[in-house]
Amino acid sequence: MRRTTDALNELQHSLADWIAGKVAKGKKPTPASVTKRVEKILAKEPYLHEIVKVQSGSEKGFPSLRYTIDQEKMKEITDSRFGKTLLCTDNHDWSTAQIVAAYRRLGGFENDFRQMKDPYFVSWTPMFHWTDQKIRVHAFYCVLALCLVSLLKKWLHQKGLDMSIPSIIETLSEIEEVAHIYPETAHTRAHLTLTEMSKAQEQLFTSLGLESFRL
Repeated sequence: MRRTTDALNELQHSLADWIAGKVAKGKKPTPASVTKRVEKILAKEPYLHEIVKVQSGSEKGFPSLRYTIDQEKMKEITDSRFGKTLLCTDNHDWSTAQIVAAYRRLGGFENDFRQMKDPYFVSWTPMFHWTDQKIRVHAFYCVLALCLVSLLKKWLHQKGLDMSIPSIIETLSEIEEVAHIYPETAHTRAHLTLTEMSKAQEQLFTSLGLESFRL
């Protein structure tokens, strides 16, 4: 509604400038052009024609425009249509709660598809394959990688860490070991130390038990 009223107000001001003689150049507005512009504004949502009442007129040889908002109609439409989603399923043995829960899990699937479009983590593209067999293999390890990082995300969620897949992988990839190598005359054994970790890195390092994988 705000976008619609802003567009109509802009059109009103434009016509008012023509009527006041403030515009000397440009294409003169006509009733037909104004009607077309109004229809384009109201076509953005199906309910706008029912709520916004537009009245066209003429002043000093130029088209003019007025509009009102039918508040009662807007309340009726708001109460009857907005905020409602119709769910259809062929799982007739599901309860209402199961149907709603399945619908709410769709966001997770959509995030998975979005993740596979990420060019850096678990990416489907670029795919440098042309034969059917290699494309199938590529698809397999992409889905396998998505399953593994999804399990990692679920594991961390159970540990109280809620992070996105890119954030998890990026945070882990920044944990590095530094090799300290000394000459034989130093009488100091070579050893590895971890770089200084952020709080998020420390949480991941501890939650995943990465200490046991150190050399």
